[in-house]
Amino acid sequence: MRWLLLSLGLALGCERIDPQPHDLQRAQFGVFFGGEVQELVNIPREPDRARQTIGIRLTFRTPPNPPLRVRWELSKPRKSVPEKRAAGSGDAAAPVAPKPTESLVEFGEAMTRSGERVLDIPLELRPGDPLGDWSVKAEIQGQQVLNRPFRLVKPQPRKPRDDH
Repeated sequence: MRWLLLSLGLALGCERIDPQPHDLQRAQFGVFFGGEVQELVNIPREPDRARQTIGIRLTFRTPPNPPLRVRWELSKPRKSVPEKRAAGSGDAAAPVAPKPTESLVEFGEAMTRSGERVLDIPLELRPGDPLGDWSVKAEIQGQQVLNRPFRLVKPQPRKPRDDH
């Protein structure tokens, strides 16, 4: 009888942990560069995807089977912030996700592919996109796996090439 009460007490005292709907190892957001993801806080506004591509990378321990649906959202301010805040100077505050009443949100979906451990989801910047604090979120099967604010800043002026 004691054994029964003890095992019942242990069962009631233990929290049940639901299995993950996926085997995600790492979720990243940033600039795709040389096969890696540079997770930058300040991302220069470069709408030319040949020069710079931003996006989400999801890396799984094992390839998902069956494929999983990934939903993402990209929140951006309705208008650019004053330059002094967007400049990314050392004394600037960390980026904060835009308030829902002050933001525009893009939504999208992607599916993992059979046999592949890595899913890259490129996101598009446009020439007129406002500078300031943005955020990106991603979820798999309804579970949030990424929630990251970042700051879109003016690109640094390009130096002329010296071919001598």
